[in-house]
Amino acid sequence: MELSLFLYNKHILINAAKEGTRAGILIKKLEKDGTRDDSNERQAIKDRVIHFAQTHLVTFGSDVLDSDDIEVDPDPLSFEFGDDLEVKIKYQYDFLYLSLFMGPIDIWAHSKMFME
Repeated sequence: MELSLFLYNKHILINAAKEGTRAGILIKKLEKDGTRDDSNERQAIKDRVIHFAQTHLVTFGSDVLDSDDIEVDPDPLSFEFGDDLEVKIKYQYDFLYLSLFMGPIDIWAHSKMFME
């Protein structure tokens, strides 16, 4: 059962990375002067990932996903049409009983999408 939950949570983290990547590649509205305000774009992507993960992960410990566990590449401030946006997640997962034998294990999730 614990192995099934591990695989379920890996799937959730992959989908969380996809949610963040999708949020990042969407065309943003322009300001009245024709510029875009991308100052909070990186944090908005991370917040989307964290929100998805928090609402769907099934965990047994105090393990949480935070902004330091998420990498967004390239910097959204320099992001232009035609670039790839990549979101990577590293999450430390604690099993309920198997942790006694194995310890925590890292789950890696990754998503890469093309700016349309």
